[in-house]
Amino acid sequence: MLASAMDNLPVGVEALTDWERVKPLLRARLYNERTNADVRKPAGYGLDDLVIIPYIEAVFTDGGVNGSVKVTNELLTIWKVTADDVISIAETNSKNDFSIRSISEVIAEMTGMPPMPMDDEPLVVTNNNKMYGAYALIAGYEALKERFPNGFTVLPSSVHEVLVTGASDDRFSDMVSDVNDTAVDPQEVLGCKAYWVA
Repeated sequence: MLASAMDNLPVGVEALTDWERVKPLLRARLYNERTNADVRKPAGYGLDDLVIIPYIEAVFTDGGVNGSVKVTNELLTIWKVTADDVISIAETNSKNDFSIRSISEVIAEMTGMPPMPMDDEPLVVTNNNKMYGAYALIAGYEALKERFPNGFTVLPSSVHEVLVTGASDDRFSDMVSDVNDTAVDPQEVLGCKAYWVA
């Protein structure tokens, strides 16, 4: 679940109470507003039912496993910081962690076949390790605006990635709903409709 840059930052669970050690480990994730979280903020950008939630992403030396911890009100009290402070740092730490590739590139990588570019193909937007990468939509917003200066449609695949296209179609929301019902674990559903981002 960690970017390779995090591999050299092992911490024990007790270190989670140390604000200075935690700050560089904070990352932003994008979730549906129905997600249970003490600390959150609206995503903005026309993503009206999505929220940004800060997590601690770390390698825990206790047991030697990768892990993440959702920031709670209890942790804010221990750290003596505000929710706004934590979210701001999490977003800053996540601002360069995005990958934008054509869907044909992603399929080629999965199949080992050469890419077969298509006209107006969607882009796959995620973070560099492809886990809980939907926030990459916000981290990569300027790059997406450069590519689609007139706006773009976001199809929320899951909390791990989103699809982006310059096209607009009334059927997109139905497609998102169908995919959620048939192919996405309920805990990984990001949104239930398509979003237009101007």
